[in-house]
Amino acid sequence: MASCTMGCFTMASCTMGCFIMAFCTLGCFTIASCTMNYFTMASCTMGCFTMAFCTMGCFKMAYKQNMFGAGYFWLLVGWYNSNWYTEENGALECTTEQMAEAVESSMYISTQARLLGGENVTTISGIFRNRFGISNTSGGAYPAGEASRYTLIGQAAYGYDSIWAMALALNRSAEILKTTSYDDGLRRGLENFTYSDKNMSTIFFNTLEEVYFEGVSGPVSFSGADRIGIINIEQLQGHCPDGWRLEARYCYLFIPSVVTRKEAVTSCTDAGGELLSISSEEEHSAVMELASSEQDLSGVEGQWWTSLERSSGELLWSVAEFSVDDQWTPEELISETAGEDACFILDTSLDQLLPVSCEERHSFICKKVAVFQEVVIAEHDIAKNRIDWLRSISWPGGEVPLDHTPEVIFTRVEIYEGIPTIIYVINCSLAGLGILLAIGCLIFNIYYKNQKFIKMSSPNLNSLIIIGCILIYCSTCLAGWDIGLIDEYIFLRFCQ
Repeated sequence: MASCTMGCFTMASCTMGCFIMAFCTLGCFTIASCTMNYFTMASCTMGCFTMAFCTMGCFKMAYKQNMFGAGYFWLLVGWYNSNWYTEENGALECTTEQMAEAVESSMYISTQARLLGGENVTTISGIFRNRFGISNTSGGAYPAGEASRYTLIGQAAYGYDSIWAMALALNRSAEILKTTSYDDGLRRGLENFTYSDKNMSTIFFNTLEEVYFEGVSGPVSFSGADRIGIINIEQLQGHCPDGWRLEARYCYLFIPSVVTRKEAVTSCTDAGGELLSISSEEEHSAVMELASSEQDLSGVEGQWWTSLERSSGELLWSVAEFSVDDQWTPEELISETAGEDACFILDTSLDQLLPVSCEERHSFICKKVAVFQEVVIAEHDIAKNRIDWLRSISWPGGEVPLDHTPEVIFTRVEIYEGIPTIIYVINCSLAGLGILLAIGCLIFNIYYKNQKFIKMSSPNLNSLIIIGCILIYCSTCLAGWDIGLIDEYIFLRFCQ
């Protein structure tokens, strides 16, 4: 019986609703059903691995497309092992560091059923949450002398509550069956159950929906075949030791004491980090902002040791914890040409990296990778349709990303940019005078075309030139027409 009970606990770890199958078939009390439970657990475990693998594939594409960090926020469906994204997987064609950068920079949100109930809530069995593990590992639930062979898992609370749910439903069903007559006029009890008895199965399901109690896994109730409980809304958030400041994926420690570069490296190593290195322009901006605020608080000089150095004429970050891929050599920030060997400080007032002697004394900044873990930020009580927020959401880049394409509204404003009316009238007046003069010349040319001097100048050609001038003068007025001077309808008709 104890082995069967353990089988049910294992089955509950696979899915919240698995125990309903055991209830319907009443097979939890048979060796065969326990065996099936283990097979179910194995298939669900494979499903969890598949889910994690597919999610890692998505983040691989996100990394290649640079779809992580500020401006991006990921929502994941399902639950995962701790640090699931750091597991080596050659099929992804992505290094562990690249995967960690994509996942940790996204600060994703996921959901998971809460495994245990409230701290001081009295359960139906009288066992408090903090006593559940002790009572089940003290040896009473296992065969004599075999308690040490078992490890209690968090999902065992669901198996424990599933047995209570079945017991309560069966007790209620037994009461209903005492007053229920079948089609043949006979009454039946639980001992008369058969797998083909649909009427009794219906009673089981109906009574299961009426079950409600406080279990060690939290409030227990059902909607159809689904267990209704409390869902934890979790977010992957970074954490730093006391005194360190979190920014994106890294923790920074600002030490105002002035020391040599060698002493700064030793101090950072003793603190569990490395002397400051900068892996990107974005990180440079973040460090500058943190350093400026630190200077305002402590009043220290704005010059900080970094791990950047020039060795044999080559610039490099002399850190061990961060890979070569992360090394960023900002030539545009280096104001002076250093010699073959030099150490560099970050001057926040100039926003530059200055080469100095390694024996000078300056304040320094230590850096280490933040520890990321999923934390519960809210609880969703499905039965009450209520969400209780426990802590605020951390947004990548410190700003809430857009949840839709920005809406851009264009407003068309028509502005008349034609020539002033007075200028148009003056031009037309001058053109009119030119037309009158041309007409006078045309009449003169035609009237005296037989005169010797006029005839020698080719009167026909003169007339053609004069007519062309008249047309040019006319075009001066016509070309100046626009909708600012005449009606738009007339203007369009004229243009056509």
